[in-house]
Amino acid sequence: MEITAINSASSSEAILNDSIVMPLEKTPNTFSNMMISSLEETNTSLNLTETLIQDVALGKNIATHEIMIAMEQAKLELQMAIEVRNKLLDVYQEVMRMQI
Repeated sequence: MEITAINSASSSEAILNDSIVMPLEKTPNTFSNMMISSLEETNTSLNLTETLIQDVALGKNIATHEIMIAMEQAKLELQMAIEVRNKLLDVYQEVMRMQI
């Protein structure tokens, strides 16, 4: 009898947890989701560039222009992420300076 009660409690917790955490695709388009997806794209681009550079260092035949394009794209995406972060910090600091 107690085992059934424990099983039902654990299954209800799983259902509750599944309903609370929605996958990113099903959530509405919010600023936080946009920021998360943008950071994931930046991270992917940086990882791709690092992989290409490692492949060249290992002697694999990769076109130079592909490496340069990947490096510039990763650089621009990282600079954009840094600038967005800086603007968010500026906004936060401005809000904190506001008098109520």
